[in-house]
Amino acid sequence: HSLNGVVLASKIHKTFNVHLTLTDLFGSPRLAGMARTIEKAAPTNYCDVEPGEKREYYPMSFAQKRMLILQEMDPRSIAYNMPNVFQTGPGFDAAAVKNVFLRLIGRHESLRTCFQVVGNGPVQRVYDHVDFAVEEFGENGAPAPGNPMEGFVRPFDLSAAPLLRVRISADPGGGYLFMVDMHHIISDGMSHNILTRDFLTLLTDNELPQLRLQYKDYSIWQNRRMASG
Repeated sequence: HSLNGVVLASKIHKTFNVHLTLTDLFGSPRLAGMARTIEKAAPTNYCDVEPGEKREYYPMSFAQKRMLILQEMDPRSIAYNMPNVFQTGPGFDAAAVKNVFLRLIGRHESLRTCFQVVGNGPVQRVYDHVDFAVEEFGENGAPAPGNPMEGFVRPFDLSAAPLLRVRISADPGGGYLFMVDMHHIISDGMSHNILTRDFLTLLTDNELPQLRLQYKDYSIWQNRRMASG
């Protein structure tokens, strides 16, 4: 699994000052073989990501630039939307969920990020606050006629934050359909797992520790590394 492989390679790099590729990991899947691979590898100092200074605009990571180009080739495309639909029981607290999303947006800068062209190139802009409202299908918690998912998955305007939308719809069985859609430029498989974990933690009224790093810090770090040669 490549995401797990990247995390493992990073931890090996940090612990042993040895950089292994995914090819190295998959070529030595057993612990003894991996130990020999680490012993033979040339030392490469681990460079940790540090928090970046506050700016009006930030450089984009290479992955973000690639995703922006792909979306601009067809602005009406929904190919890079990441929708999820959940069905809940009657005990679903819609008001609590709305509050949790506001707290998630306040916690994670990626949910307050948009992408604009400034000067000669694209940049990312992180807002301190963004307007966000949960879409509701039906009134006063009562089921509405029609398909509650119709029109939910639609193109995002990457120049306007947040690149996230949520819809809640009561269903005839007494529960709810709970729909979430994000653009791939602000989320991937790894960050989706983090957001899900944080969502469940906040939903149970537990507190989360402050984040040391945000994605823009990685973007700054990556661009500086490339510029340094």
